[in-house]
Amino acid sequence: MIQGLENVGWIGKDGVGVPVCAVETELANCFARAQEHGEIVEMRPGGIAKSLGASRAATQTLVCDRNHDIRSLVISDERAVMGCVQFAGRHRMLVEPACGASVATMFDEELLKRVGMDETSDDGKEGPIVVIICGGAMIDEEILQRYKDEVQYKGV
Repeated sequence: MIQGLENVGWIGKDGVGVPVCAVETELANCFARAQEHGEIVEMRPGGIAKSLGASRAATQTLVCDRNHDIRSLVISDERAVMGCVQFAGRHRMLVEPACGASVATMFDEELLKRVGMDETSDDGKEGPIVVIICGGAMIDEEILQRYKDEVQYKGV
């Protein structure tokens, strides 16, 4: 992601430019843990966002974190499922909870406020927010319903 943003000029070689928000769920937050400790941290991933389930962040992510504005956001499984449900309702497309975690930021302004990327932010920067949408191979309506049941989802 960082390399692509550099390639199109959205981030300079000096690291100044568009901030990136890395969204993970509470039990699959290997990047957030590495960012907090300043080093790679081994963990046993869990939770609903199975494709976020790495046991450790890649070493390059810490290099990128030192040189760029990467904001970590850790959310609950329920919010990730909310992202899936809201995205399906608005776009008629199913995504897995790992994607639902990122998508949740578009449906819950409180999440963007937590990382200073909401429209009321006073950092002087304006522009669109881009969310990478991926991960629909391992989900269908029945699986989404199981996820909703698992997290006791009470939203839309």
